[in-house]
Amino acid sequence: MRVARAPEPRAILWENIHLSSSERRTRTLVANAFSCALIAFYAVPITLLQLLVSDTALIARSPTLAKLAISSKLFAGLLSSIQPLCIVLLQQLLPPLFNLVGVLEGHLSFDQVLLASLRRYYMFLVVNIFLVSAVASTFYETARLIAANPGMAFTLLGYSLPRTSSFFVYYLAIR
Repeated sequence: MRVARAPEPRAILWENIHLSSSERRTRTLVANAFSCALIAFYAVPITLLQLLVSDTALIARSPTLAKLAISSKLFAGLLSSIQPLCIVLLQQLLPPLFNLVGVLEGHLSFDQVLLASLRRYYMFLVVNIFLVSAVASTFYETARLIAANPGMAFTLLGYSLPRTSSFFVYYLAIR
């Protein structure tokens, strides 16, 4: 038996009261499968976004940005913050989506919906931001350079991994 404090009447989701425990289990299974699929496939737009708006990609596409970045350290810093800012903006879609999934899952109170939403959002952050960002920002570029010059592998990795840490610093500052 599981005992829990009853939620306040204003926090109860009355539309979910009629659901049986087996319906809730089924809905939880579907919600978890949907969340896992979303987390797994959300890496695709995040990776594409990172490749398109990284500071090196922006500088490579625009000679004007390259000149401004070389001439001004402030502009170079602003240019480096574009990538994490775009990712943060894209992520703002997820909390409302996870809240909707929690309501459809059949939770009885808004507190339970928020707790389930935060769990899913935390898993999203761990998988997509930290793991995918680290791989996407260093792997593709570094793998190409290592393929061109295999003897410089450790030097290239030693150069590229600290650049990833600056992404995380900008990301945390924007958050």
